[in-house]
Amino acid sequence: MKWIVQHCILFLVFLGIGVALTGLANAENTDLEIPVKNEASSQKSMRERSLEAQGVVAVPDPNFISEGSSARIQGVYFGVGFRQLRLDFRSGRSTVNNDGAINGVVFNLGHFTEARVWEYSRHVTILDLGENLEFKDRQFNFLEVIQNNLWYLRSIKMLKDLYLNYGLGVQTSEIRLILKAPNDSLETTAPAQEDSTELRREDSLVWGGGASFFITPDFFIQYRFTQANYSPLLTGPSVDNSLHATQIHTLFLQYYFSL
Repeated sequence: MKWIVQHCILFLVFLGIGVALTGLANAENTDLEIPVKNEASSQKSMRERSLEAQGVVAVPDPNFISEGSSARIQGVYFGVGFRQLRLDFRSGRSTVNNDGAINGVVFNLGHFTEARVWEYSRHVTILDLGENLEFKDRQFNFLEVIQNNLWYLRSIKMLKDLYLNYGLGVQTSEIRLILKAPNDSLETTAPAQEDSTELRREDSLVWGGGASFFITPDFFIQYRFTQANYSPLLTGPSVDNSLHATQIHTLFLQYYFSL
């Protein structure tokens, strides 16, 4: 996570320098172009008076810069992400995994506008818990989770290519705890024994936020922080939740299509 923070700080510093230099360049260009603009305005006025004298009505030229629509007024996107996970269990134990290359995959699909975002994301997590976790008087050392999230996010345009997002969503999770017992015997080729729970569903509300930065018109990177809290009110009183909460930091690589 430190490398993300460091790169974000460097990016903001370089962005501030670039904005300042751009503002100075624009100010100098404006000062140089004042005489040219005045001369062009005078010629345009003389041409309009000449046309009016001949009975011809001049049609103003369209201003495509101010009246045109943004290329990113709306569109769809999809991508894959790399995550840092924190899982808090009902037993009071917590597990953190920072290796985004081995803790599973996540992909998302969304509809983007400059005011709001609708998004679906799917997380598949296969995690070695290291030490055994006790659940219903049984011991487990592996976790498999499939999470489906549906998001509604507000979008705020900060700069030309930078957007901030925050919002709420719902999450459905299918969870299975597994005990893998490796076969240490060298005299047999019998497969290792496994014990697991049934595939269980645990639902939760999610909230979070992040930022999106367009590197090109068709590609952007996205950071998302997600907090999910599991409640028996959503899952049902007859279900004994194994998870208490999850925190996920995800860095997405997104491909974007304008509509």
